[in-house]
Amino acid sequence: MTSRRANPRGALSAILGALLVGTMALLVGTVAPSVGHEINPDVPSLHADLRIDDKRGLRVRVDVEIPAREVAAAFLATADDPRTLDAEAERAFHAAQLETLASTFSLRLGDAAANGTWRPADDPRNTLATDEVTFYSLEFEPADGPIRDARVEVRLEIDTFPDRAIELSAATRAKPPFRVVFDGPREQREALVNGAATAAPARTESAHNAAQHHLHDDLQHQHDPGSRDPRLRIVHVVFEQTGPPTR
Repeated sequence: MTSRRANPRGALSAILGALLVGTMALLVGTVAPSVGHEINPDVPSLHADLRIDDKRGLRVRVDVEIPAREVAAAFLATADDPRTLDAEAERAFHAAQLETLASTFSLRLGDAAANGTWRPADDPRNTLATDEVTFYSLEFEPADGPIRDARVEVRLEIDTFPDRAIELSAATRAKPPFRVVFDGPREQREALVNGAATAAPARTESAHNAAQHHLHDDLQHQHDPGSRDPRLRIVHVVFEQTGPPTR
């Protein structure tokens, strides 16, 4: 992944201004709707969605929005002559971006690493962009079939853009016979100290026993731009069955 503090290499710095508009036209295939929040075109945004039901089991997905100009600059930097960049090069570029993002996610079930792989989510918005952000989405595919034990403890650790501020949000959803018995994001809000972060109030959707939180580590990076607070990069949730299976 690229950092907005990174300088483009070689000729890119000289031609970026002239070619950026054309590159953005290539990368912006259509408009990617926001994932339900106000877009910040300067800060990467990640949204984790953890849900469980009796039919499909546990599902974990992470949506990522990266400032579009950063993505365009990174795409330009993949070629010595940007005029050679075409749709095939774009597909390869996005595949590499998705692979890099996947390597920054760590999923644990209880005390063990989850057995499975991160793959691009089946979402028509995936790899598309607006003029402000490029949208990527990955979901975890369990290797051993649906995860729907009587108790499912999930710990998602996110190490994306570790050296800069990000906006992170998460949602948990459970359908009968499951319910959320531990909502880590809510606990985190109470545990954060020294003004290291700000958090928006939780929003509960009773129909799905869902809670959504927003954690922002911008203030942490204002104090110390070279560090991060790992508490803000972890989503810890526990689901339990409260009745007989419905399947």
